[in-house]
Amino acid sequence: LDAEGAEPQILCGAQALLKKFRPVLVLEMWPGHLKRWDISAQQFYQMLYYLAYTPTTLGCVDGFPDAVNVLAVPLPLASSVPVVL
Repeated sequence: LDAEGAEPQILCGAQALLKKFRPVLVLEMWPGHLKRWDISAQQFYQMLYYLAYTPTTLGCVDGFPDAVNVLAVPLPLASSVPVVL
């Protein structure tokens, strides 16, 4: 997902889909673009944790040393674990 800094807004709008289908996400994160939306890189990562994803930085985007690719893998959901009594 590369939305020129609007990634957090897209993720917020897609919360129900993310919770239902739990896709693995590949995102581009550029702090300069996030500032347009008054969001810091730390807040971006916190949002992924809130959505039950573990983000991992994959490395810089070619030609843009401040931009990084982020792999976000869904955490197992407690409600999806069967309970044995």
